Amino acid sequence: MLEAYRVLSDPEQRAAYDATHLDVQRVLWRIFDQNTAIDEFDAEPAKRSGVLALLYRKRVTSPRDPGMAMQELEDLLAVPREHLEFTFWYLKENNWVARSDSNRYSITIAGVDQLEKSGVLRMNPNKLITGKTEVAA
Repeated sequence: MLEAYRVLSDPEQRAAYDATHLDVQRVLWRIFDQNTAIDEFDAEPAKRSGVLALLYRKRVTSPRDPGMAMQELEDLLAVPREHLEFTFWYLKENNWVARSDSNRYSITIAGVDQLEKSGVLRMNPNKLITGKTEVAA
């Protein structure tokens, strides 16, 4: 505990910790790798599945704070915001995600049902990375 306080109170060590922590989070949460997608159209279902899977995981692990900021989603998916605009439009129109007043996104009941029905949660995570997963409408 004392070591953690020492690291977090030193600006240089805190910056190094933050950088390492973000890299670890990217690896742990990574669902979609844009470099392996065949093209933008094939990647879209994988992006939708990735967003839903991240928000599902966040809801399950942090029920009191289930929302994620767009920046978190961009970082974890390794996809820039402008490539997520259509994705979020689609997810919101289907009522699978909702945006709070504080601009944080969370999965809805309909989104949980859709994700569970799609079988994405039972898949090998590497199948999501290939960009070949679909979320049925």
